[in-house]
Amino acid sequence: MSSDRLTLSQIALLAAYALGMSGGQILFKQAAVHLNGIGITDRLLSLMHNLYFVSALVLYGALSLLYVWILTFTPLSRAYPFVALALHSRLHWQCGCSASPCHFVSSSESR
Repeated sequence: MSSDRLTLSQIALLAAYALGMSGGQILFKQAAVHLNGIGITDRLLSLMHNLYFVSALVLYGALSLLYVWILTFTPLSRAYPFVALALHSRLHWQCGCSASPCHFVSSSESR
């Protein structure tokens, strides 16, 4: 077996990483929706008590450690496409759409 091919366990770990990153993005969005306060100081203080935000930070911290560990035995060129998978799965969960160029153009025009 060639060393540049991913094993089933590497694929499973990278898929779990991608799904976790998608979940973290959803938690960050929920944190933004539930933000209280008008001024920047009030909003920053509100984040410290926001369970969605704290959960997202903990999840991202754990996923960062997982990704670094995965990179100790997986080439970056093989692992990085799973980062793109995280974006695609988040878009699919959030709005039921795919990550196509048309989506990015239409969503950027509406903001």
